[in-house]
Amino acid sequence: MGCATINGESYQCMAKSVCDAYNGGGMGHCELCTKDYCNHRLRSLPQSALNLLVDVLPFEKCYTKPRGRKPVIGFMHEVKRSDPYDKDSCISHRSAVALLERDLADSVQCVNKYLSEDISCNQFGALVSFTHYAKCSKASSSQV
Repeated sequence: MGCATINGESYQCMAKSVCDAYNGGGMGHCELCTKDYCNHRLRSLPQSALNLLVDVLPFEKCYTKPRGRKPVIGFMHEVKRSDPYDKDSCISHRSAVALLERDLADSVQCVNKYLSEDISCNQFGALVSFTHYAKCSKASSSQV
């Protein structure tokens, strides 16, 4: 039926009969019946996936250097020399979410590059998270 953008997220529109089968019946509007459905043309991380990561990742308000690891800030952002953070830096929750979203951008591009099948938004978010931690080169050769 085609693509739609709803609240800034891309969805695949389906025929009413497919919507009804997908959601157990009774939902004839594309916006309602396809909230959990993304297609491979999706170009951004669904807000629900970002929210989930924010809920499960540890939040380091201030610059922290775990023993034997690179320094982190926010939602496990590895501080690089080019970053504006040093040992005295702290970050707001809102800024940390924006930083996480930027950190995930390369992984979103990687998933979009290699994905050719329609998947749910939850599956897309899981692949982005996996790719972020496994890195694109390893994730692209994965059997996942």
